[in-house]
Amino acid sequence: MQKVDCGRYRASCLNKSDPGKAQGFISGICSFANVASPLLFSPLTALFPSERAPFNFPGFSIMCVGFASMIAFV
Repeated sequence: MQKVDCGRYRASCLNKSDPGKAQGFISGICSFANVASPLLFSPLTALFPSERAPFNFPGFSIMCVGFASMIAFV
C-alpha cells in the first residue's frame, strides 16, 4: 500500500502565521485514514469473494478502494 505524503500540501490560502494549524489538520486526517482504512476495507475484501456475498461482484472491494483513492486525490 502506498503511503501518501501529507506534508507536501501547503496552506497558502491562510494567514502566514497559521500554516502549522492547517498542516496539523491535514496530518490528522491522514492519520485517521491510515487507521480507519484497514478496518473498513479488510472485511469488505473478505466478504465479496466469499460465498455469502450480497451480490456476485468479486472486484467490488477493489472498486471501492479505487473510488476512495480518487476522492482522496480531489
